[in-house]
Amino acid sequence: MITQRNLFNFVTKIYIKMDKSTGAVFSELSYKMLDSYPKTTNVENINKSLQEKGMNNWYISPDLSNKNISTFVNDDEKKSIVVHRGTDTSGKKTKSDVGADVLLGLGQEKNSRAFNSRKNRTEAIIKAIPEDYKIYGAGHSYGGASIGYALEKSKLARNRIEKVRTYNAGASPFQENVNKKKKEILDNKITHHRTSNDLVSASLLVNRRYGKIKTQDTLVSSVTKWIPSHLKHIFNTADSLNAHKLNHFIK
Repeated sequence: MITQRNLFNFVTKIYIKMDKSTGAVFSELSYKMLDSYPKTTNVENINKSLQEKGMNNWYISPDLSNKNISTFVNDDEKKSIVVHRGTDTSGKKTKSDVGADVLLGLGQEKNSRAFNSRKNRTEAIIKAIPEDYKIYGAGHSYGGASIGYALEKSKLARNRIEKVRTYNAGASPFQENVNKKKKEILDNKITHHRTSNDLVSASLLVNRRYGKIKTQDTLVSSVTKWIPSHLKHIFNTADSLNAHKLNHFIK
């Protein structure tokens, strides 16, 4: 027998899973802003992708999006999601991204022009979003680290952004801790999703600075699919590129 309470719990669980998946979809789409087309074409292609995924009530804001940060808007529900893109491997922003990754690894994000630029850009985006819209955040890899940094350093971002979901966010054992008051706020706002074999986000488990950490199994890739079960853990660990992908979080 399904009671009203059980039904509520069931619906809540579905909503949480869909929310995690939706944030991952937006994070994946943010990489399309790097495609070798004019910005207007990239925006059109992203909006087509949203329609194909059945997310017709969402669109990417061209004025509040660039190659580093994409802003998705739902006017019907008065919601927006600010997404920090992860490390570029295409060559367009690779040099800047890798430089930021190196400083992140050393726990020196505060000395990174890229991290601080993203923080400032996030503040500018927030100021442009109407006050009656709820704002959420997401980011994959380097993008997960940079949106977390934006909330660390910006009171405006902490106040306006309701929730943040990161996916295999970059982390380092050398990152500085935040003060107790800030940690309490960030613990309630940020959820770090990671896969069990991901190396980039592994330091989240060592240096638990803030936020909830949710680790899930890594999906077996086609490379490791036919490996004998007693050897799969070895190959899955080695398959770090597969473990780091966003597809693990998308339904």
